Amino acid sequence: MADSQTPSPTPGGSPSGEDYMVASQSRRTDAGKFSEEELRAMVADVPRSVSETRARVTAEESRRGAFWALWGCNLIVFASSVCIMVVELCASRLIASYLGSSLYTWTSVIGVVLAGISLGNYVGGWIAERFDPRRSLGWQFMLSGLLTASILFTNQYASTLNQARPDTMAWQAWVMLLVALVFLPPSIALGTISPVTASLALRRTQRTGVTVGNIYAWGALGSIVGTFLAGFWLMDELGTRHIIWITACVLLLLGAIVSGSQRALRVFLLFGAIQFVLLLGILSAVTAGQCEAMTRSAMKAVTGWNTESSAFADDALREQEALQVGDERTADRARQRLLLRADWKNSEDAWGNWAHGLGRRLHDVGLQLNLRRDQLDEYLDESDYYAVNIYPARQDGEMVKVLRLDYLIHSYYNPAAPNRLHYDYEEVYAALTERAAETWNRQVSIPVEGELGERLTAISLPSRLKYDSPSQRMVSQGALRADEALDLLSAVADAPLWQAIAGPWREMSKNWRENTQFTQGELVVPWSPSSDTADFLREVPEGKIASGVRYDARMGGLVFSEPFSMSSAFDALIVGGHANEIRLVRDLYQRSRQTSALFIGGGGFIFPRWLEHEFPWYPRIDVAEIDPAVLKGVQLELGLSRKHGPPADGGTWIQTTIGDARLFVDEQVRRNMSLGPEKAVTYDFVYGDAFNDLSVPWHLTTREFSEQVKELLTPNEGVYLVNIIDVYPRSKIPGRKARSLGLDLPGIQPPFPEDWFPEIVSNDRWYPGRKRPLLQIRRRDENRYNLGFRGVMDDSTLNVLLEEAKGNSSLQANLRGLQRLTQADPLGQFLGRYLQTVRNVFPYVYVFTSDDHRGEPDERRDTFIVACSLKKLDCSSLYDSGHHWHNEPFATSERDPATGSVVDSGHMTALLQISRGIELTDDFSPVDNLLAPVFASRNEEED
Repeated sequence: MADSQTPSPTPGGSPSGEDYMVASQSRRTDAGKFSEEELRAMVADVPRSVSETRARVTAEESRRGAFWALWGCNLIVFASSVCIMVVELCASRLIASYLGSSLYTWTSVIGVVLAGISLGNYVGGWIAERFDPRRSLGWQFMLSGLLTASILFTNQYASTLNQARPDTMAWQAWVMLLVALVFLPPSIALGTISPVTASLALRRTQRTGVTVGNIYAWGALGSIVGTFLAGFWLMDELGTRHIIWITACVLLLLGAIVSGSQRALRVFLLFGAIQFVLLLGILSAVTAGQCEAMTRSAMKAVTGWNTESSAFADDALREQEALQVGDERTADRARQRLLLRADWKNSEDAWGNWAHGLGRRLHDVGLQLNLRRDQLDEYLDESDYYAVNIYPARQDGEMVKVLRLDYLIHSYYNPAAPNRLHYDYEEVYAALTERAAETWNRQVSIPVEGELGERLTAISLPSRLKYDSPSQRMVSQGALRADEALDLLSAVADAPLWQAIAGPWREMSKNWRENTQFTQGELVVPWSPSSDTADFLREVPEGKIASGVRYDARMGGLVFSEPFSMSSAFDALIVGGHANEIRLVRDLYQRSRQTSALFIGGGGFIFPRWLEHEFPWYPRIDVAEIDPAVLKGVQLELGLSRKHGPPADGGTWIQTTIGDARLFVDEQVRRNMSLGPEKAVTYDFVYGDAFNDLSVPWHLTTREFSEQVKELLTPNEGVYLVNIIDVYPRSKIPGRKARSLGLDLPGIQPPFPEDWFPEIVSNDRWYPGRKRPLLQIRRRDENRYNLGFRGVMDDSTLNVLLEEAKGNSSLQANLRGLQRLTQADPLGQFLGRYLQTVRNVFPYVYVFTSDDHRGEPDERRDTFIVACSLKKLDCSSLYDSGHHWHNEPFATSERDPATGSVVDSGHMTALLQISRGIELTDDFSPVDNLLAPVFASRNEEED
């Protein structure tokens, strides 16, 4: 019975599916139902039909296709995210040339790009629902690439538009508007790619969670890669404009790759759009130097010939060595290689010159199309920090080279007078440096013997100079001034020559540009040399006896082509005889002025070189410069030597450390702690030159940093000088700001309370009050007056003024409105809080305005010089210290060393009231917020 139920084999040797079914039916009849596991085992052994096998293969191929499609989608999202972050990182550098670099620019860039991505994601979702992703992606990449390339146009337009900011628009809103104008369209276009790609991936798989997770993960990874790629490599190597057009080309190429069956679109992208963007990029970014360098590199790669001077030297050396040993064959081969190398060098030069000319023409076309602003023959470099631009210009009647970092003109350099100071704040620095050096508590002496000692005893020496007859030594207390050295020289130098140098030359140099504007920058002083000196001068080439000094017999005297300097004066006086005595005086002068200084920020290295020139005795001059591109540009274009050593040998004493100044100061303080007080490195002067109105490194403003700087200063001697751009407000009624607060008051009319103001003799000039200088008045015309107040008016001051103005209700109303206005005015808070900070660290603080024609600053943007000293400085008669600056500080703070009490004078109290008693610390230093009103006031006029 059992045998009859067993299926018989098929002709192929295996039971058929029908046999199994018959057997199964029989078993069911005899044994009841089978378990589910038994049924699955029986079905698994059933052979598949051909159609079933094909279906299974198709399913497997579909699974593999879905896998690779998902990877393709991941790579698309990855590439688009890289491009988004590259554009975002470049955005801050592109707008820095006209908006600066601050918290507001970074906030606007991040916010606008994120907003664009969000809008793009929404639009991309809408596209994914209505169009086939396989057909729309190519068009999206095309649009993204073209809009990315359009940044090269729109950024130039925004730069021009920035000059026309409406007065009623807040600075933050204006920055955001310009950033949106340039970067919102490409951000939206790039944001549409991810949702469409996700939709495409989901159509190929049922695993929704894994697919969406992959898309997000690869998008995030692309953002990370784009961030590091742009920030750590691309910007420094290529520059932002090159990066923009390359990114646009990458997007267009991706569009061609994903265009699928859309042949027309692919052809347009590969043979139209990419070429257009490439040409656009070349016109907007490539320079003649880059064209020449690329051509020369290409020729070296193709020919294999090294045409550097070292290769020629090697061939010549091989030839000489072969000739020395009599190997004519080797010498001949070396000679032939030398000739061939020269031929290739000539060919390379010819092609390089052609490429240079082509680059100039392309550069000019880019200028005509308003794709760029860097002019021909300008030095241009771009780093992670700045766009470095150096170009020639005429400034104050002389040709100079201008160093511009982003939007800010940082330095003027005159190759004919490299130590000349062009900025007012530098003149203040120079005056304070000279004055502080005069009061150094250190002595320098030199041996003075013979006739010179007798001469010195016969003249009236300056109070800080002393001639010790028993030891025959001249002693100087502190640094000698130029006029004191000239007094010494009068005892030893040729009298007529000394008179020409110490008299007309030095006096005319006090206002050199005006005094020589009609004589082509030269000054002629009559002088008749002795016969011996005349014979010597005939042997001197062109009669040049010192830098900027020559003897011209036809003009009958000395011709001075540079302002007075002591180094040139010493060299010129030696020509008249008494060389040994003059060298002794020069030795004393230079030794007395040996100094050490640290510069926080190098810029054009103008003031470091002035210090090197004026304090030449082996100075220690350290510069902490954050940007290597700035140092490179200054060395290539502004004459700073790369060699460390005496300037007379073509070197410089300036040592530059590339890196953040805060890190440099931290490291120096730690090193001093390990070395001990005897070997510690300290500085007589620390100069801060890292601030401007649109970019202030907040970590260099804090109390903690000021305390570290104090640790590096020479004990009881050092001075820390900082320049700050801000506004010292003068609130006034009536005025535009008052009206914006609803204070539409009618102004004031005389008579005023007795002794409030001095006699008003001219219009449009502010007159400080007699008893209260902070309360000020200005007459606009015969019937209109402004009442003003510097700083913040507190309640006690208001009450006193109201009491004195009793009976004049109009004046009292104006006073109340003026107090409200002073308390609402946001200007000056950075200056006030910085002064509050350094006043708590340094015992002596002096504040100068950079306007040498006023005793106090007006209410516009100004450069303030803050001198923080460890000793009391006498700031009266500053002009006597080097003829640099006239005005005294308008605000001072001095601490009594005996009692520790602080005496504030001038406008210091008003400036500190603006700070509201808050100092800047590492935990709280909202510098950009404090300077926001200064940003907004850049284009405002006084009302």
